[in-house]
Amino acid sequence: MFVCETYGGESAFLTGEVERDHELPDGRTVRYTWEQREANPLTGMVTDVLQFEILRGAQGRAATSPEAFVYCWALWSVSEPATPPDRGRLRDDRGLRLNPRRDRR
Repeated sequence: MFVCETYGGESAFLTGEVERDHELPDGRTVRYTWEQREANPLTGMVTDVLQFEILRGAQGRAATSPEAFVYCWALWSVSEPATPPDRGRLRDDRGLRLNPRRDRR
């Protein structure tokens, strides 16, 4: 399974959570919670958490997966994926700086 979460705009660096309930054919409900726990607009770093609960009507909670996924990653701006990396930062597996012009063969 591949899951992709996308978001942006002026609220991209706000913390908080969003819950969504999805009814299953057998009457149970899956509650999906997406939480942005930390966000730093200066560095672009965010911590996002996905949580799941399966609810059984009046019987209450059947199963939970608190913090099923915790992601600490950089939230990119619109222009960053299209911007080539700074060639001055490229390094080989030994940590040595690569010179793109000299290393071409």
